[in-house]
Amino acid sequence: AAGASAKARGARGAARPPFKAKPRPTGSTGPTGPTVAAGDLGAQLPSEAAAARPTLKYDRRWATWRKDADAAEAVGLVAVIWADMRIEMEDLRLAPLMREMKELLCEQLGEEAVVSIVDEHFLQLHRLFVCLLASAEDCQRIWDTWRPRKLLSGAATVTWRDTIDAGSSRLVPRLKTCWNPMRLDMDGMSLEIPSKWATKEVNKAVKCMPGSHWHEFARIFGEVLEVDLVASHSEMAQLVVKFADSSGAYAAYKKLSGRCLYKSQKDLSLIRVVYGSYAILLGKALRSVTTPWSCQAKDLTAGGDGPGPIFELFPVRPGEQAKSGEVLRIVPWGPAFITMGKSRKCDFYVTDDTAGVSNSHAELQLMQSRAAGIRLFISDISKNGTWVNEHRLPKGALRELKDGDQLRLADVPRFVLRTFESLQQCQRAPIPVDGPEFKVPPCPYFIKKVKSTSHQSKQSKQSKQEASHLSSLKDLKGTNAWAEVPRVPEDDGTELWAEVPQLPEEDSPSEPEPPGPVMRKRARR
Repeated sequence: AAGASAKARGARGAARPPFKAKPRPTGSTGPTGPTVAAGDLGAQLPSEAAAARPTLKYDRRWATWRKDADAAEAVGLVAVIWADMRIEMEDLRLAPLMREMKELLCEQLGEEAVVSIVDEHFLQLHRLFVCLLASAEDCQRIWDTWRPRKLLSGAATVTWRDTIDAGSSRLVPRLKTCWNPMRLDMDGMSLEIPSKWATKEVNKAVKCMPGSHWHEFARIFGEVLEVDLVASHSEMAQLVVKFADSSGAYAAYKKLSGRCLYKSQKDLSLIRVVYGSYAILLGKALRSVTTPWSCQAKDLTAGGDGPGPIFELFPVRPGEQAKSGEVLRIVPWGPAFITMGKSRKCDFYVTDDTAGVSNSHAELQLMQSRAAGIRLFISDISKNGTWVNEHRLPKGALRELKDGDQLRLADVPRFVLRTFESLQQCQRAPIPVDGPEFKVPPCPYFIKKVKSTSHQSKQSKQSKQEASHLSSLKDLKGTNAWAEVPRVPEDDGTELWAEVPQLPEEDSPSEPEPPGPVMRKRARR
């Protein structure tokens, strides 16, 4: 009987379908943040994340970094050639001029040779930068035909004044001298990518999980702490990356500058990237997908004017200074508990009803000890979370706030804390706007501004070496498809830049990368 009952239970168990968890609705918001629709590039979790950092592998000008089955879908890099064109014309008819330039270059170099013509610096420099997908030998062959060339029935004069080859081995050394000129805190990167490559949904910000496509792409440049994908209603999305230190941003600067992203050989995108503080870059990106918000702070300084410390909390928006009514000042003679949220009963409240801020979102608390004096702490009591320096606080736990800390309430960025010794000093201090950033355009034309400071004897020796390079370049013409276009002499008599370049090599992990700008040695007098 026992055996029969066991067989019956086994039969019932075999017939029972396996348990399946109910899938979470697409785009829903969970305790760890919003999810992404299935099939979106960068949102999928593989079976296990790769332990080793991916590296770029170049096949002539095209670089890939994935070896698995999804390698065909991965976004790669391509080393393009930039033609620096000087424009002389009276009327600014750029559209017909760019159209005629593209037609002529495609006739000379190939039907799909012109990737894009960048005109964003025209009013300042009177130059257009043409992104070319062609060999350096072909560019050298047609260069003389653009020195100069009359277009628009003679109304415009176009001169091919310079060439920047992103596949040259001389590009990275020149980029190093231009890195981080303002000595900023570089722990973040904001990279523009086409929205169609990133996600099918718009007006949304998501976290890219370890092992997903864009998280692994960011790991090419260094150790990654956070990767955010912010997709707005425009055609471009923002990939915001937080590196463990500044060496990650420095490596990205060397590997991305002057190149293009590609999904296929016919689907390319120019690289526009900004380096700076991760919190600032993420705050700017989130502003494109969240509705405009404002806040209101109650005056807690009435009733006295004693010694500090004085804590000041104010919002920071891109290109906009906080108003006086939006600044919260916390003083020792005021209340010890300060509430933050969406309810107007709070001491500091967000006025946007559509924001993800709870009615009572966070609490600020003043505490005093004999050793450390008066200190300010924050605790999260919300549903959607509170972040300090982009680290989410455990619910109910106390976290001390220090000068310069940045707060984010759910999807409302960004509040900055300052400390002062007295209330008068606090009232006199100007409220800053968003911090500076290091923006790199698609064409790294800025490297041409770097002048050599070597001794005259070294210059003459180098000119002889470059003359030999030019002669060897003529000998290799027709046999070496990687022969680099010689650099056009500047008006000030600077030297030629010509060599037979090598493919960009992967940086050695053991080679130290300076976190700040590379400084040149002074020449001996």
